[in-house]
Amino acid sequence: MSEVKEDKEKILILCIDRDDDIGQKTGVSTPIVGRLQVLQAATRLAIADPEESDSNAMFEALRISEEMEKNGSDYRVAVVTGGPRDTLESDRKLLREIAQVASEYIPTETVVVTDGFGDEDIVPVVTSKLPLASIRRVVVKHSRSVEESYIVLGRYIKMLVTDPRFKKWFLGAPGIAVVLLALAPSWALPVFLAIVGAVAVIRGFDVDKMVLSQVKKFATSTLPAPIFVIEVFSTISAVTLILVGGYIGAFRIWILYPAKVTSMTTIMANLSVLLGEWIRQSIDAMAVGLMVYAVGKLVPAAYQKSEDTWRSMLGIVLIVAIYPLANTIAAVLISVDANTLSNLIESSLRALLTLSVAGLSVYAVRWTAFSRGAKKVRKEEYERKQPTRD
Repeated sequence: MSEVKEDKEKILILCIDRDDDIGQKTGVSTPIVGRLQVLQAATRLAIADPEESDSNAMFEALRISEEMEKNGSDYRVAVVTGGPRDTLESDRKLLREIAQVASEYIPTETVVVTDGFGDEDIVPVVTSKLPLASIRRVVVKHSRSVEESYIVLGRYIKMLVTDPRFKKWFLGAPGIAVVLLALAPSWALPVFLAIVGAVAVIRGFDVDKMVLSQVKKFATSTLPAPIFVIEVFSTISAVTLILVGGYIGAFRIWILYPAKVTSMTTIMANLSVLLGEWIRQSIDAMAVGLMVYAVGKLVPAAYQKSEDTWRSMLGIVLIVAIYPLANTIAAVLISVDANTLSNLIESSLRALLTLSVAGLSVYAVRWTAFSRGAKKVRKEEYERKQPTRD
């Protein structure tokens, strides 16, 4: 090492190993101070793990020291380490070693040498303890990009496992699949796809939000008990009838067309027939369910004299108009011929005419009620403005 001269600057070449690869792989205690000691530690680390990038950082620190030697500068080489885990205690250990080296040498400049951006996280803290002059980053070919990609990937994987928003999909969905595969291997894929499809439908159409809003509405309802019972009963009955209707349609398909539902290939090949039969078998229960729901909405709306009264009335008319059209569509899907096509056109025109007449009728009734209400309000305002006679 060069001789210490009071009139020259004192340069500390500090190599940082934040995760203590040196201590774990070589057993050398830190801090390591002195060119010969650093050379021996770097050699032992390179022999223990030729792929370890910290040994390259230590050799870079030695190369810088050779330049200082040629220039006649006053320098000292040191290596400090943290702990194997990225914790507060690890950083405290690193700072204690830095303080120990600084107290023994008291540099005027510090050159920090690291093997990647992970160790550079501690650099702002180093600047509070030492006069930082330069940072040398030792990067073996492509090692920085690989290290960055690895760390970013690790953070995303950690987020997928720990974040409540993602772990139910990253862990929960595969967990369901594994459980189904263990309990019923032959039914695992269809059941899993059915679960995923149901969740997609619920989330896609905000079914969960609609159900939650209905529950909140029921919980905070101020309707009288009979009206409230009618609304709740109609909603539950409607949902039950719709679900039962869908199940009946699927069950009837299974009974009537057993050869056409043996696999996904046969189902797709006969999709129009199966869909038409499902509509024909389930439309009655579904129509009744929708009608019950509409009536259940109409009664509270009419009691409260709400704008929803008109919407519920139009909903009832819509169900009445669509019901024969749905039956005709089912017949066309099952068997396409001239008769069914003519029936489809006739049903479509009838449904359009029914909806038009009903819509105009509801609009006329609503406009009449609005006009009467406006006249009544104007009359009351006129009477209030008239002077009173003694």
